[in-house]
Order: sequence, then C-alpha cells, then structure tokens
Amino acid sequence: MAAPLVEPPGESESAADSRLSHGYCGHGDATPTILENWRQALQVLHADGDLPISSMQTMPSQGSMHSILVPARQSPIQAADAFRPDHDDEIGHLSSGESSSSMDEYRHVLGGNLSSSIRAFNPDCHKWLTHGIGGQQRIFLVLAFLVVQMARFTLMDTFYRNGSETNFLSLMALANLLSFVIAVLVSLGLDGRSCLPKLLNVSALWRWVGISIGFGLSSSFQNFAWRLGLQQVDVALAAFLYLPTSALLSYYVFQRAYGTLEWLSMGMLMLAACCVILLRERGMEGGMYVNLLWAVSPGKLVLLFSSVLIGVVSSVLAERILKGRSAGLAGAQDSPNEGWSFYIHKVHIDLVGFLFAAALWVIPFMGPEELGKVLVKTSDGDLNWFGVYSRTTAAMIILNVVQSWLSGLMVKQLSTVSKSVSASVAEVFSIYIFDNYFNKYHWVHRMLPSTMLTIIVVLSALIFQTGRLNISAMKRKMGFAVERAPVPLQEMVRTAVAKATMLSRLRGDSQLMGDDQPVVSKASQLVGLIQKSSSILLYILADASRNLVLSTANKTSVTPQSLGVATFASGVILFCGLIAADKELGMRGVREAFNLRKIAKCLLPGFFFAASTALLSMAYSQGVTASMNMVLGKIYTPIAAFASRWILKKFYMWLEWMSLIITTLASVTFGALQAGGGAAGGGGASIFAMSLVIVSATSSVFASLSVERILKNETSCFNINKVRLDVASLMWSIVFLPIIGWVSVATQDSGHSRQQDAFWNLRPPDSCQDSACWGPLGSNRTCSSDMCSCECSSGVFVAWNSLAPPGQAPYLQHVLVPIVYIAIAVNVFQGWLGAMVAYKFSTVERAIADSFSLLLVFFVGEPLLNARMPDDAALNIVAFIVPLSAACFMVGTAELRKLCELCGLDIRGTKKKEETQVEEEQTSSDSGEDRE
Repeated sequence: MAAPLVEPPGESESAADSRLSHGYCGHGDATPTILENWRQALQVLHADGDLPISSMQTMPSQGSMHSILVPARQSPIQAADAFRPDHDDEIGHLSSGESSSSMDEYRHVLGGNLSSSIRAFNPDCHKWLTHGIGGQQRIFLVLAFLVVQMARFTLMDTFYRNGSETNFLSLMALANLLSFVIAVLVSLGLDGRSCLPKLLNVSALWRWVGISIGFGLSSSFQNFAWRLGLQQVDVALAAFLYLPTSALLSYYVFQRAYGTLEWLSMGMLMLAACCVILLRERGMEGGMYVNLLWAVSPGKLVLLFSSVLIGVVSSVLAERILKGRSAGLAGAQDSPNEGWSFYIHKVHIDLVGFLFAAALWVIPFMGPEELGKVLVKTSDGDLNWFGVYSRTTAAMIILNVVQSWLSGLMVKQLSTVSKSVSASVAEVFSIYIFDNYFNKYHWVHRMLPSTMLTIIVVLSALIFQTGRLNISAMKRKMGFAVERAPVPLQEMVRTAVAKATMLSRLRGDSQLMGDDQPVVSKASQLVGLIQKSSSILLYILADASRNLVLSTANKTSVTPQSLGVATFASGVILFCGLIAADKELGMRGVREAFNLRKIAKCLLPGFFFAASTALLSMAYSQGVTASMNMVLGKIYTPIAAFASRWILKKFYMWLEWMSLIITTLASVTFGALQAGGGAAGGGGASIFAMSLVIVSATSSVFASLSVERILKNETSCFNINKVRLDVASLMWSIVFLPIIGWVSVATQDSGHSRQQDAFWNLRPPDSCQDSACWGPLGSNRTCSSDMCSCECSSGVFVAWNSLAPPGQAPYLQHVLVPIVYIAIAVNVFQGWLGAMVAYKFSTVERAIADSFSLLLVFFVGEPLLNARMPDDAALNIVAFIVPLSAACFMVGTAELRKLCELCGLDIRGTKKKEETQVEEEQTSSDSGEDRE
C-alpha cells in the first residue's frame, strides 16, 4: 500500500526529513513510493488541464526531491498544489525570486518582521483571501461581475442620456486614484512590507504603461465620440463588437481554438443583444415599429471603433501578464510572473492610469480654447475642472472602481472573452429588469420580443461555454497539451498559425478516430470541392426560388389547392420516368411502384404531406411572405424533436434542446416583429396566416415520422418509395380540393376567405384590376357584384395562364411562361434535389445551406420581387439568428456525438457495451480471475 501523502501533525522538520529519507511508519526506504505519489498527484493536475507537460518532464531525483520541491512543514500534495497556475496567491506557490521553505523567510525581506500584515498574523486567513479561485469562487465572481456590470450600465445610460455636465476626464482620474489607493492598502494589509520591492519594481511598472494608457484611450475615445454627437445606441451597439474581436485576438495570443459551435453561439449572442438595444431605441422614439436611421459621420465611427479595438488589445495583453504568459517578465530578475498577486499588479495599472487621466484632464485647460470646449465644456460654454457633481456621479466613480477590480479578476481567472460574454449578458439583463420595473420606453410594446431575445442571449452564453468544454475534452483525448510556460508574443502568433491545421483535426471524423487517409492529389481535391460547392449552391438557389415562386403564384387568382394537386402529379410522372430510365429497374420497377398494398401503407404519411401542402398554399394566399414561411417553418425542428422523443423514443442531448429553444424563440420573435409591419414585403401578415404556417410545419413533422416508421424496413429504392408517397399524397390532395373550398365558404364571415379558395366560385383574371371584383368572399366587391366589370370565370384551372400577379415588380410581366407552371417545375425540381443533397451530404452541411437559402430569400429575392429593401433593422437581425440557431443544433449534435465516441460513451452518456466488456476482461485479468 502506498504511503499517505499527508504528514502527521506536530512533526518537526528534522522528523519530516528523516521520514522522507528513511521511510514512513516502519516501511523502510519509502522514497520511491513517495515519488510515485508525486507523479500521481501531478498526473491528476495534468488531467485537469492545469499543468503543462513540461512540469511532468522535470521530476526531481530521489535525493533532491525534498530540497527542491517540498517546503518545510508542507506535505507533498500541498507542494503539488503550488504548481497550479490558478493558485497564484497561495502561500506555497513557488515564484521566481521568492523562497518558500518557511514563513521566516517572509519575515526578513527588508530586515524587519511582518507582524502587522495578515500573512504573518493569520496565515490561514491570508491563504483564504488570496487563494486561487476554484469552481464555487468563480461562480461567485461571475455573479458579482454581472450585478456590478448591470448597475454600471444602467447608471451610465442615465448619465449619457440625461446630458450630464460632469467633466468625464475628472471622473476617470478620480476613479483611477481611488482604485490606486485601495490597491496599495490591500497590498500592505495582506503582505505587509514584503510587497514593497514589488510595488517599487520599475520593470513591472513599465510593463503596464502601454496597457493602462490603452484602457484610458478606450474610455476617452468613447466619451469624446459621445460629446461630438454620437448617439448612445451607437455606442451600445459598437460595444458588442468587443466579443468577436477578443476571441479572434485570443486565438493568436493564447493559441485558443474556437470551433464552429463557439463562433455560432457568439454570433447569436451578439445579434440578439443588438436586437434588444434596437427595440429599446424604438421605444424611446415613441413607437414600437418606428424605423431607425442614423447619420453617423466617419470621424465619429473611427473614434468609436478605435475605442473598441484599443480596449480589446489592452485587455488581452493584460490577461497575458496576469496569467504569467509574458516571456519578458519571466526572464527579468524579480519581475512579475505567476507568483505576483493581482492586487500588486493593480497598483501599477491604476498608477499609470491615474497619471494618464490626469494628463488628459489638464490638456484642455492648457491647449486651444476650442479643444477644451469640445472636450469638457458645460452648457454655458465655460471650462470647468469638475463640472456638475451629484450622488449619481459619486456612485459612478465607486462602480467604476469596483468594476475595474472585478474585470481584472475575470480576465485573470477566466479570460477576456469570458468577461465580454458576461458583460453582454449583464447589459441585456439590465435592460430587461430595469426597463420592466420602471416601465421605460414603451416597455409593454416590446416586452414579448425582448423577453425571448433575453432568453436567447442566456442560452447562447451557455452553448458557448459548452463548446469551450468540448474543445478542452477533445484536446485531452487527442493528446494535445496547453502550453502555459511564458512564450514571446511573436512566437505565440507563429505557433497559433502553425497549429491551426492540427487543431482542425478535432472537427474531422476520420482523423479524430485515427483512420488512415488516402493520399489525394490537389487536382482531385479541387474537382471534388467544385462538385460539392456547385451541388450545395444549386440546392440553395432551388430552395430559395421555390419559396419565392410559390409565394408569387399564390397571390394570383389561381385556386391554391390546384397547385398541390399539380405538384404531386408532376412528381409521380418525373420519378416514374427516372425508374423507367434505370437499366436495372425499367418497367418492372414502375409496376412495383404502383403496388396497391404498398401504396395503402403510404396513405397516412400521404395525408400529412397533402395537408401540409394545402395549408402552406392557404398561408401564401393570406399574405405570408416567402421569408416568413422559411423562418416560421424552422419551428419544424423543435416540433420534430418533441414528437420523435415521445413517439419514436429518440434521445436528444441538453445542448440540442437549448438550440431548439433558441430556434423556436427566434422564429416567434420574427413572426411577432413582422406581424407589426415594416417587413420587406410590405405590411405584416395576420396571426391566422402565420398559424397556418405553423400547422403546416407540424403536419410535415408527422408526415416525416410516419414515413420513418412505415418505411423503416422497406427494401425498395428511393425512387420507388417516392412514387408511392406521391400517389398517396395526390389522392389526398384531390380530396382536399373541395374540402378547402367548403371551409372557405363556411368561414367567409371571418374575413379570411377569398374567392379563389373554392374552385367553383367566379373570380376575375389577374389582368383585370377592377377593385370592385377583388374583395373578400362575402363582401359586395366580388364577381357577383353588379359593379364588377371583369370577365369572371370558375374552375380548377382558372388563371393558370397568368404571367404575374398584380402589384409585383414590373419585370415579371415580361416573363413569357405563366408563373404557375414555373412554380410547379421549381417545386418538383427542388424536391428531387433536396432528396439528393440529403443523401450525399451531412445534416450540418444541409443546415448551413438552409441558412443561406433563408438569407437569400429575405435580403435578395423579396426586395427584387417587391421593389422594396428590408429596412427593419431588428427584423433583419432576427433573420440571421434563426439560421444560426438551426446550424448550431446540427453542429452541436455532431460535436457532442463525436466527443462521446472519443470517450467511449454512447449518446446517453453511458459506456458502450463493447468497451465495458473489454474493461471487465482487463479487470478480471488483472485480479487473476479464471474466466475459463
């Protein structure tokens, strides 16, 4: 049995030396055993990702282990903890230029003792105050940062919007001075006079000069831009660029690999937070759906973006120093490295910050008068050293000091990116809580979309953190180690670029599992890439064209259900032709496709497919745009997940549920915003029309589930099964043709019925623009009215020769082929191409293609058809969130499944049966069991 790692209490140093040299508890020479315990402890630390490999490769020899690594009165496990980078302020931490053999060495740094410091008076208390932050402490740190950031954002918003006349430069200087005094007092109180050499270290102070000036310039540029007339909403929106910029810079400085899942979640978080700001700004302008147009001069934008960029660079470089990654600091004698406490660094940061802020404070009074009036002038045009101070100003100074300390701790213990994510969440929370409580800026009008967007922000932050954990787990499984030793900045950048290809292996299936890859020539790779890209591009164009053409065709006087009948009939003809052209199947395959018993099995999914098509046609006829159909249609994914979970007993991971919730909330938000108007397609659609889209998506879900269940064991090829499904759907579409007409006539009092919904109604041709003929069913403006001058007719195929509906873009009138025939052809072609893409490409690639299809429809197709650009900023942002969330679902699913395969787990988190059996065999073999 291995010797314990903790020494007996009350043992003297000589006894400890003797025990380490001659064994423990009478076991003889136990040094190899203790050395093995050391290795186990360090391996545990390395498994947690907190210890570089280099530390494991420099193990002490048996004779020098105690003298080099184990301080007096300290157990090996305590000394092992000293090597954790997160335990920078622990007593046992070994830092350069600082001995840790006993507490006496701390008492004679300047020839005096430290009886007045907490380190000497109560070492346990000092250890608790300066201990490296663990899991629970980090949670508390994040929560404290959220609360302070919320209060600061609310106070600064009030400060700027009320036109405060406080001299901002004086406020910045006083905040730095107060923080500097606090840092000095904390340093002396915790470490006593032993901290004076560090506080007076010129090289450490010089290291922080550029970074502290950067922080000051960032705040100053933002304030100057505001004083020059930049609106607060522009400042708030530009602040969200901090997140992607910090992530990109961290990749090169710290070699952090951000995968697809993290970038998608960052994109959703940033877009949702910006949308919350935009909706709030609309409320300030007096209405929920007032359009926002800002005229920002280039000079103000330069100041604003410079503020963000300088702040990001300064924060990342500060993180590099606080985490001991600076090679210059590690190489200097008695210079700041991982052993230096944060409050020591804070003294230098605030000292330089105060000097820089004081210099800026004085410049307006010593330079040209025009410059001074721009920077610090009051309402009466006079220069003032302090301006108008109040309780709000004092509270802002205090909050700035607290926020600077918490920001530094967040950067040191977590990262700049984590701080940025937390700050974005805090700002959204602040808007939601305080605007709701005080009912500010027409909160009631924007409560629903703001609530859903706030939930999206929180879930996006959680997905981002999940992506970071996945990357860390994959890297450990792949054998990558995070190098924590100080490295020059230029070398970090070169190494990050060189490792980009290696880290991309984490995303590949075959490389991830260690399979050999065939050598492929560059020409073959290029041809394959062109073929793959062209197929995806063709699918995107076909999908976008299908939605646009169907939306346009259903605005004519054509009976909507007739399009469904023609589409399914065309599908039967097309796939029968493909089967007949097949050399192996031929006419035998056609006869097999029309097997009545097989077709009868497809009647249930055929019913749902026909119902989905009919409902979608009705939705288009009620004013639903192509983009709204595609966005609201994304609700298909969460409905399918819930239905398959309870019907087919499929398992979905919590990450997938979070992505599904985001998709649902974003779709509902898009519908709520477009229902109020301002969409690219004109006025917003009715709730009834959007409900038809949702019911249509639900019907598609049950159609897919029934197909999966019925055809699960079917051995026939895809084309044969497609013919059977189309025949069944065609039969139901013919049945629905009169049913939908009867429903329309029966509900004509609701105002949602049209003349063309029932094929037996008289209706005018699209070429006749007499308003007396185009009223809703049941009104006096139909073909039955005496005032109507159009030549009306009835029948299933009325208006099939229409070239374009009235009110569309003029160039559609020059199309020689009727829009109905184009719609049928595009619909059939897209169905065939979609099946091919689903067969040849992964779900992730198809999800990304669907995302581009939506953006193509919303930002290109509908503006061309309606001759109107999408001018609703909030709606445009939500249009990006919906496809990102759908792609996040697919990417997160693939990533977690890949991680489970690496860890030998199935998708439910339990070990695979094969690996469990192997482990049992190994255990039995090790224990000497006879398995015969």
